[in-house]
Amino acid sequence: MPGEPPDVPALYVGPTTDGAFGSVGQLLNGPVLDRTDPADPLLRFVDLSTLHIGRARSVTLADGLRPVVETVGGDPLVAAGRVNGRAVALLSFALGDSDLPLQVAFPLLISNLVDALLPSTDGILPPSVELGEPIAVSIDPVIRRVAAVTVATSDRVELDVIGGRVNVPGPRVTGLVDLVVVDDGTGKAGASLGRTAANLFNPGESRVTPGDPTRIVDLGRVGPTPGSGDLSARSEWWWPLALLGLALLLVEWMLFHRPTRRAVARLLRRSRPPTASRPRASSAESGR
Repeated sequence: MPGEPPDVPALYVGPTTDGAFGSVGQLLNGPVLDRTDPADPLLRFVDLSTLHIGRARSVTLADGLRPVVETVGGDPLVAAGRVNGRAVALLSFALGDSDLPLQVAFPLLISNLVDALLPSTDGILPPSVELGEPIAVSIDPVIRRVAAVTVATSDRVELDVIGGRVNVPGPRVTGLVDLVVVDDGTGKAGASLGRTAANLFNPGESRVTPGDPTRIVDLGRVGPTPGSGDLSARSEWWWPLALLGLALLLVEWMLFHRPTRRAVARLLRRSRPPTASRPRASSAESGR
């Protein structure tokens, strides 16, 4: 927990000490969730009916925060609101002490919390961008020069404003990017024009809205293309090689297995027809 509350919107997860969200109390073992309000914007498309929490902290919320999900005893598990003009959200349990990361509700709940913490109307920049994605911004033509500052690394890139337009290069690291005034002709430099968050995810890939089932079925169908007649293909002649290899294996096995070789030899001898033998002469004829 930081010693001083951050001057930006913050999400606190599993805090063990007091903070801007309120004060932390005793440990709750196996808290049972109370019924939630499906009409709450933070619970849009979020189903927590199968959520299991091993332990959480009892938290007394600060003024300005409201509980979104509570236990049957009235202890807040998820809360959100504004404290001293800053957006604050709270999860009173650690993610490792629950199966929330394994639930479909996890990315939806985090997305709703992010939308509440970083509204899209804050500043002239979009709420989030992908890494490497440039941003085209329209600003007051009086401003002649701005700077894109990466908050995490303090990297600063100064840009010229031409005709009230400026192209901010795509961020190289994740985190917040602040667009500040360098020269506006009046000497009032340093004012922030807005912030954006550089993320790894793709909004299109994160969209979980069910698609058209008929379109999904059509993806598996391949109809005849116009002008496609009988297509020629190479004939397969691997099977003679397979038979030759099998014959070589049989010969090798027979040469190696002596009892089988002897049994085959006996069978071959039995199958031969008997040869005609000359009759022996009688004793009388031999005496002659």
